[in-house]
Amino acid sequence: MNVQNAQAAAAPLPVSAQTIAKFSDLFSDANKDPLQGLYHVLFASFDIDINNAQNGVPPASLRDFIAAAGAQNLPSALGLFSNGALRPYVCPARVDRALGAPASPLDGKLYAFDNDLHRNHGHTVEISNHYFNLVPNTVLVSTVPNILAQLAADPLLMALGPHAAGDANTEVVRSRYVIPIPFKYVNIFLASDITPRRFFMEVYPLMVTDNIEQDCQSLIRFMQIALTLPGPNLPSVIEVAAPTAPPRDTRLLDIREALIQHHFPALNVSLVGLQQSQIAVQLGHLNQQMAQTRTDNQA
Repeated sequence: MNVQNAQAAAAPLPVSAQTIAKFSDLFSDANKDPLQGLYHVLFASFDIDINNAQNGVPPASLRDFIAAAGAQNLPSALGLFSNGALRPYVCPARVDRALGAPASPLDGKLYAFDNDLHRNHGHTVEISNHYFNLVPNTVLVSTVPNILAQLAADPLLMALGPHAAGDANTEVVRSRYVIPIPFKYVNIFLASDITPRRFFMEVYPLMVTDNIEQDCQSLIRFMQIALTLPGPNLPSVIEVAAPTAPPRDTRLLDIREALIQHHFPALNVSLVGLQQSQIAVQLGHLNQQMAQTRTDNQA
């Protein structure tokens, strides 16, 4: 091998630009939607029969469904109404105790990322069990056509209510405190806070255009309640305190980091290192072959 070839073989591999991972990119890929836009069964699990709420899916079963999706690394987002806006909590997954493993404070708890990643890291919060409970009572809300008409007529209108029995253009609904966000709209919620007004003026029309508003009735009812105030200076009955971060735990950090790397394999340093090693070996073989070819030609 001549000097030029030796220098080429020993040259450092080019370093690619750092991968920037964003959930907004993940949810932009319709091919990764586990439901492929068919949301009826998802939201049907959150439907509440106002005449017999016990007919609905029990909160524990809902948590199990979401835990199963998390265990399969299916990308999803849950919404909670806090501080006047519906916020997305991404990639919820439960930490379950494995057979033979010691007990841990993490066991049986559901965790999610609060909004998008920042510098390839996420802010993990606990989605407590009580978020899956029913709002205690039914709520009298404006019908969707009435909501759309009133919001269109007043650009400063941010809430409606309180309503009284017998009011025109009202209906009775009920909800849980938590609601899924359709995969195809998660990006909208990641980009900025979605107030009830913005939901009905910006997101709901997209549902109509995409012909999924009937599938997403549970979400629409949720936002009807979010828009409705029970009294002067009172928040909506669906308002909750925002989830908080758990105490620092290295096992939980590792679990959530592995989840990020699953959705963004380029962040897996070991895989990238292995790929670079394989490239280095291939380059070495190629340089040897080129050197041998030059030697043969000179001979």
